Amino acid sequence: MTKSQENQNQQHQQMIQQVLDELLTMAAILLPDGTLTFANATPLKLSGLESSDVLGKKLWDCPWFAYNQSAKDQIFADCHKAAEGEVVEREIEFALLDHKIWVEFNLHPIFDEQGTLNILVAEARDITRRRLAEEHSKRSQKMDALGKLVGGIAHDYNNMLGVILGYAELLEMKCEGNQGESVNNYIKEIIRAGERGRALTRKMLAFSKSESSRPDTCNINQTLSDLNDMLAKSLTASIKLDYTLIKDCWPIWVDLSELDDAILNMSINAKHAMPNGGTLTITTTHISLAKTEAELLGLTSNDYLKLCISDTGCGIDKSIIEQVFDPFFSTKGEKGNGLGLSQVFGFMDRSGGAINLYSQVGIGSQFSLYFPRYHSSGKVNKSFDCRSAPQLAGDESILVVDDEPALRELAYQILGHFGYRVLTASSGDSALHILAAHNVDLVLSDVIMPNMDGYQLARIISREYPTVKIQLASGFSDNRHTHSDLQLRESMLHKPYSSKELLTRIRFLLDGYLLPSPVDQD
Repeated sequence: MTKSQENQNQQHQQMIQQVLDELLTMAAILLPDGTLTFANATPLKLSGLESSDVLGKKLWDCPWFAYNQSAKDQIFADCHKAAEGEVVEREIEFALLDHKIWVEFNLHPIFDEQGTLNILVAEARDITRRRLAEEHSKRSQKMDALGKLVGGIAHDYNNMLGVILGYAELLEMKCEGNQGESVNNYIKEIIRAGERGRALTRKMLAFSKSESSRPDTCNINQTLSDLNDMLAKSLTASIKLDYTLIKDCWPIWVDLSELDDAILNMSINAKHAMPNGGTLTITTTHISLAKTEAELLGLTSNDYLKLCISDTGCGIDKSIIEQVFDPFFSTKGEKGNGLGLSQVFGFMDRSGGAINLYSQVGIGSQFSLYFPRYHSSGKVNKSFDCRSAPQLAGDESILVVDDEPALRELAYQILGHFGYRVLTASSGDSALHILAAHNVDLVLSDVIMPNMDGYQLARIISREYPTVKIQLASGFSDNRHTHSDLQLRESMLHKPYSSKELLTRIRFLLDGYLLPSPVDQD
């Protein structure tokens, strides 16, 4: 071979090496016994390794599988299968600098002209994004299926409970001071039991993703400060509670009670993971996620408030880490119902955020919650002074629209008892006929109705009767509303509501005040 041909061959080899190194696919060549003789630059760059760290070693002994014994055993078996002429295809975990990815792994034999096994060719492609999307989809499907079951039961229970509570409160108003202490005590016990049932129903509907939660702006640092004493007592003296909170944290838009439940739930789980004591660290930080980073979490590029809850406990085994958010999955045996973390997952989903878990056995676990940064609409409402709270009675004309006869009659009785002139309709079409014939000051409408739902009715009323105030009521949250309906959704009256809640909402809306939060009404 001439010197010119040698130069051409060398240049050709360099070109092939350059092409292989620029591939996004991870490629390697192995001897029949599994010894690695070549690896392109892609897996080396991703994992921060040099060729000297892997060449000459058996593939299963390379650092890529050092922390994953099951993958190491699988690669060992795969190399032997390929050496016997079998093509191997599977998905495995692959270790990088500071995290792990999922790869689609292929291993196939290459034979010479005599049919003798010459080499094994290994390829791998990063499929982490697809895996995460599939896992999120499966988990969401499980939650949705369970949610439909729970939500259907809770919806009917909600309506019955609303009727029981409403008439019990009306009975209390009519009997107060006239029937003796024992009768009044019986009525109070009925109402107290109904209130407990209402709290349970809201939790059921929240779990099913069907309840229209009560979101509000939230300073998460203040929430954590308020929970500090409760957390410290729950964790006991053996566990140190450490806060690292960012100054001037961004506001978020969440259901405050659900946020409290999520923090308490994860903290109690951390306590169980540290039976001999340890440290629970809670941090808040600001983070701006680019498109690629956001997609890995199932989010959109945006500013996020990140809440991290980290423990120094026993950690979670890799064999079950993908199941921890599944409904009814628990490692506590009879002591756990397996609903805690699935509720946290649902809460984050409803909040427009995401939750991510990182855990190592013997070192601890970290839950990272990403909340979208909330930007205020900047609207100015008429201020309200609690010292001059409005009287709940009135004489305005109110149209009640509900397809449930018992709930329609209940609202009629409550509002009529406090002096309002009440009209009723069983559907959106009937309501529009009444509006065309009568002067109405306010429409109280259910959301879920056949033919025309509450949002559709509200849009028609806003267009044709702009002076009529609108209050929607429902126990469900759905995607029926548009951006223009956001204010109606945020001021939703949640079923089952008490007489005080109904009357307060009606009065505030008629008087043009900023509607109080549920806490203000209780």
